[in-house]
Amino acid sequence: MRSHLHKAVVAALADASRYLPRLALALVLLLLAAVLIALVTGLLKRALQRTPVKPTVGTLILSGARLGLWLAALAGVLQVIGLDKVSLALAGSAAAAVFALANGASQLTSDILSGVMLAGDRDLLLGARVTAAGVQGIVEEVGITKTRLRDQDGRLHVIPNRVLDGGVWTVHAKDSSHGAQG
Repeated sequence: MRSHLHKAVVAALADASRYLPRLALALVLLLLAAVLIALVTGLLKRALQRTPVKPTVGTLILSGARLGLWLAALAGVLQVIGLDKVSLALAGSAAAAVFALANGASQLTSDILSGVMLAGDRDLLLGARVTAAGVQGIVEEVGITKTRLRDQDGRLHVIPNRVLDGGVWTVHAKDSSHGAQG
């Protein structure tokens, strides 16, 4: 039993002597990554403050950037230590998560593309009275992802742009005071 314990201790020390120099380098890389991530996110935060991005969207962008940078840093540190398989598994898991988010964001992408198309449409103008998606009302806003119609009772209806762009709408009257173009 002593020889098994002795062999285990010798093997652990051999492993430790192999990983200790790598751990020091990994720690230095982790500290450098922390500084770089702080710099990059600080620059990104300042850039977002200069754009018309809503604070909640800005926070989401910053969080996503920070998460991606930390995952890349962690994968690099694991690789330096010699845990290549763990690093690959981490990178693969992150890629799968990004793919899942991208797949789930397909409706958002569709809304954005439809919003661009609707914003340029000469019939769906601010102030126009329309029927769209089963709602009759005045167009108050054609946003990047949603269009807002106010009905005659004063209720605001928020309709995803992909629904409008993929459907039929009827223009009852255009309000030329909101920039209607012939």
